[in-house]
Amino acid sequence: MVEVKSTFWLAIFFTHFSPLWYLIGPLLYFYVRNTLADKFLFCRKDIFHFFPAIIHLIGISSYLFQPFAYKLHTVQSLLNDLDNLKLMNVNTLYSPFIAFVSRPFLIIIYCIASFIILFQHRFTKEDFKETPYNQYKISRRFLLTLVSSSTLICLNFLFLIFYFSNRPLSVSNLEASSLHTFTGIFFLCMVASLLLFPQILYGVPRIEKNKITPSGNLSTNPPVENLTTENNPADLDNPNPFEELSRKIEAFIYKNKPYLNEDFSLTDLTIEFKVPHHHISYCFRNILKIKFTDLRTSLRIEYAAKLLQEEMALDLSINGIAKKSGFPSRSSFYSSFKKIKGLTPIDFLEKIKDAKQNPIHHNGNTTGTDKLSD
Repeated sequence: MVEVKSTFWLAIFFTHFSPLWYLIGPLLYFYVRNTLADKFLFCRKDIFHFFPAIIHLIGISSYLFQPFAYKLHTVQSLLNDLDNLKLMNVNTLYSPFIAFVSRPFLIIIYCIASFIILFQHRFTKEDFKETPYNQYKISRRFLLTLVSSSTLICLNFLFLIFYFSNRPLSVSNLEASSLHTFTGIFFLCMVASLLLFPQILYGVPRIEKNKITPSGNLSTNPPVENLTTENNPADLDNPNPFEELSRKIEAFIYKNKPYLNEDFSLTDLTIEFKVPHHHISYCFRNILKIKFTDLRTSLRIEYAAKLLQEEMALDLSINGIAKKSGFPSRSSFYSSFKKIKGLTPIDFLEKIKDAKQNPIHHNGNTTGTDKLSD
């Protein structure tokens, strides 16, 4: 914004959102702590972590309520000479230098606290009876990388602040700094890691065996094929603790057919099994090896095909069959049906009628309906 000389946008962003700087450290600490615990932890004493942001907000409150014209004049002087940033005392409680130094310094303190938590939480053989080893390993590595890179980034900021404290501050000098480029690369790497390893978002799931029975009692469980087991190297006979939950999920879906409800989502499964959302997502991706939306769509299409084979189209319109199969609209039904079956519902129905009229032509002595069922 300084480079493009936009007084309007600089007036919008300058100082107004600076209290958020003081939330980065606490939120990083909470993220590391809650990920390792696999639960939301927040107690009364955690409120103290927000005090620096509150204090800073109080300090800049007089500037926040200034007329916008005053703010435009303030940032215009900044655009005229970037060194004026060192003299703009918009915080009534402390100087600009203290404001700039305190932000990265506070984050570094929380990074140290996060490192301590990470090295204190070393899982044992018993812990891996409730937590998948591979998931723990990749999550721990990501947390270590996140905290380490955050520490390096803040150290870079501190260095730049002290470096330019007694030197002219300009955009060209800042952009020419190798540390500035180094910081940008770290930010990009952290974003890219989430795209390359989405399982990071599942954290360190910990299953509780007494909480995986759904509210609707299941008498039978269909077999689950090709379950992938993630073993703890210390105990190769110890299966993935989420296999049982995965079996329960699949059994519930096949028996109760919740996918026929157009509003059926992962949230419904979290309520049914009383487990966190990321536990359900982990089961689909890492054990059942299928996306929830793909399974839901395929089951709906199979149900719709069954209705068409049973000549329900004589009693229901195509829209009625789509609605009865759980599709929210005719267009989504048509596109999904053609993608999975290779033809539209109308063509599929015509094929069924043709098969019934010419059973020998389609499958020798086998009826067309039997052929389609196969």
